[in-house]
Amino acid sequence: MTFRTYDASNMNRFRLVDAQLEGLTTNSWGIELVLRALAGSRAAILPTADGKEIDHAQYLAYWHGLHFLIVARLGWRDPGRGLRAWRDQGRPPGDTTLDFIASVWGQDQTLDAYIAWATINHANFAYGNGRPSEPPSEAWMRWARQVQDRPGLELLDGGSNPPHLGSAEDESDSIHDDEPGALTIVDSTRRRAIYLSGRHGFYEDLRTRWKELPDVAPNNWRVEVFNRRLGYLGEYRLSRTTGRLHVGKHSVHMLGN
Repeated sequence: MTFRTYDASNMNRFRLVDAQLEGLTTNSWGIELVLRALAGSRAAILPTADGKEIDHAQYLAYWHGLHFLIVARLGWRDPGRGLRAWRDQGRPPGDTTLDFIASVWGQDQTLDAYIAWATINHANFAYGNGRPSEPPSEAWMRWARQVQDRPGLELLDGGSNPPHLGSAEDESDSIHDDEPGALTIVDSTRRRAIYLSGRHGFYEDLRTRWKELPDVAPNNWRVEVFNRRLGYLGEYRLSRTTGRLHVGKHSVHMLGN
């Protein structure tokens, strides 16, 4: 099964100024726009970051959209570690999620602020196994302390987590349906399945229901995830190493774990 997805080379990017969008929930519209963009939509993506004033709802959407991609799509337990490794590699293209991040937050020149925030607050990232990752090097800590916020999009001032960014389960909790979810095997030989999200946040629910798949090489299953309202959310896999769901290559997933 093949779906048309985001392609930075041929997709026009439209800026969003008005936070009131028809058909989107009030508490997660930034995440929903990101998902629609990655599914190939040419709709508006995110609030403007070009110096125009944005309101608090747009501020939250801007950062939660990025954080969702990192923790609930790349499946990174330590966002700072993953982005530092990617930055050290020269931000190579090839991963759809990272390409999208580079074309939005990288283009806005706000990605370094997020990396600095995640680096300084690395001890707070204990999602998954209850303990933080290895601390960043002192060189990275010095770099992070020198990064300056962009006016109106401050992450480094006002507390350790001003937009209240959370775990993959937290960030995906609003992406659910009013009807029951369903996990259906479509090709047992090739280990392919489809998951239609239900009444609970899709990330946590899918990870819980993964055990419904036959336990012959369960980590080799690829599950296409859909939401009745938003459409295609991505092809998810379960890492044998981390126990976390992710989209894309396992080598990219491991950068932040």
